[in-house]
Amino acid sequence: MKLDPDQIVSFNEWFGRFVREAFLYRLWGAAWLIGDGCSDDGFWDFRCWLVARGEHTYRRALDDPDSLSEVVTGKARLSALSFSNPAMFVWAEKLGKNESDLDEFPQSWGSNPGETPSDEPFLEDGGYLRERYPKLWKVVKE
Repeated sequence: MKLDPDQIVSFNEWFGRFVREAFLYRLWGAAWLIGDGCSDDGFWDFRCWLVARGEHTYRRALDDPDSLSEVVTGKARLSALSFSNPAMFVWAEKLGKNESDLDEFPQSWGSNPGETPSDEPFLEDGGYLRERYPKLWKVVKE
């Protein structure tokens, strides 16, 4: 709220860059495990949530998605973790706009349309997920 509207738009560009950088199957597998499934939209929300957790958590998760076991507690579901595009709502509030005006927000970062993550796909199989994310499995499933 301390930023002016142009700074909010700049923040949004920065935020989007990190959301796009997190477009990785290894993170999608973790999101799948946490959410007991994870759609394209759910993975978008997950990545927004991950960026919002801060640089330390974000970088650790990119390197080792199993480190999210220290962040997610209990049987959390992605709907509870969502933090999608906060800048748009702050921008609208600052300018006295309402929800019908949100399409005026100068956003250009999209959601990796037509792309697939570049790393190795994960398997939606419980055995694979338990082996790939042992700490996270323990927190979410046990």
